[in-house]
Amino acid sequence: MSADESYAFVAEWFDPQAEIARQYLLQYFSDGSLEMIDKKSLKPFLKRIKFPSVKKVDLFVGACITVYSRQIHLLDAANECTRRLLATRGGNRLLLIKPSGYRPLGQILAAIEQSHVAIVNLRMVQLTPSDMPRVLEMLSTDNNHASSKQAALADEYTRDFSVPVEVSLGSPTALDDALRRLDALRLRSHVQLFENLSAATYFLDTTRFPTTAAFTCCTLCLIRPRVVHEGKVGAIVDAILREGYEVSAAKLVHVQANAMNEFLAIYKDVTRQYHELVKSMASGPLVALEIRGDGDIVSRFQAFCGPFDVQIAKELAPTSLRARFGATTLHNSVHCTDVPEDGALEVQFFFRHLV
Repeated sequence: MSADESYAFVAEWFDPQAEIARQYLLQYFSDGSLEMIDKKSLKPFLKRIKFPSVKKVDLFVGACITVYSRQIHLLDAANECTRRLLATRGGNRLLLIKPSGYRPLGQILAAIEQSHVAIVNLRMVQLTPSDMPRVLEMLSTDNNHASSKQAALADEYTRDFSVPVEVSLGSPTALDDALRRLDALRLRSHVQLFENLSAATYFLDTTRFPTTAAFTCCTLCLIRPRVVHEGKVGAIVDAILREGYEVSAAKLVHVQANAMNEFLAIYKDVTRQYHELVKSMASGPLVALEIRGDGDIVSRFQAFCGPFDVQIAKELAPTSLRARFGATTLHNSVHCTDVPEDGALEVQFFFRHLV
């Protein structure tokens, strides 16, 4: 980012104690620092400070960023300079990973992450034949095409789960870079690009497309905010699928600190760094997965994740997720269900309780 490339947004945070939506002027400077000014009192809410967990690519109108466990919504650009900078980056796009892309799902996500983009929304959905007229319209498909071709497209898109992924482009060439990477891996045919952002509104609508979670024979995996920030979601999903587990539901979600405290409450008396754990899990978006499999899926997947302590994981389970992707005990890459009886309950918390 050039020395004079700074962004300014009208931002909003809902204060749960006062039950008031408060507005701020949020500025992001070229050195990666943030500042927030209360629009009403003009007093500093957050003095300028380096904030490495928020990147330029995370900033766009409509974005939700997490600042010290607070979810801040960016409502509008605060000046013309910011509007011009956003326009030069290319905006957001929707990439739909088709049912045929389920097995290489992790590889596809990794290729996207390795380009100069940020994944800002992601869900697993089930398209039905009744969705196809609208999908064909967004694909700019001529409705006069032979019915056999439309039937083939309907079969391609409805045979199993799809994964719509909304990305924010960090540069004008980011999208082309992502598509080139997919071409190089021979995975491009599994991904449909939608240029019009109305596609994101359609495919990511939780009312139109309810969760695909089954809530049976399942366990929960949370890919933690640090991993999402580092662009390693695809690598972890790939490792899970290669091990033979089924990913039956997925969503990217921002979790408020109070909700995360409710979810992690059982660890309060057994984890010395409990408050730091809650803070880290609410520090940015995470990816929730419902994992399914035969037998005692909770215990089997827990073993695959490895010991909570990363150093112990590296010694005792070097091929586990925490050994491979964890940094410290506090940032150990994933959360998984610990108790077999809690598998469905934890999945319900993220895929039914949190909307």
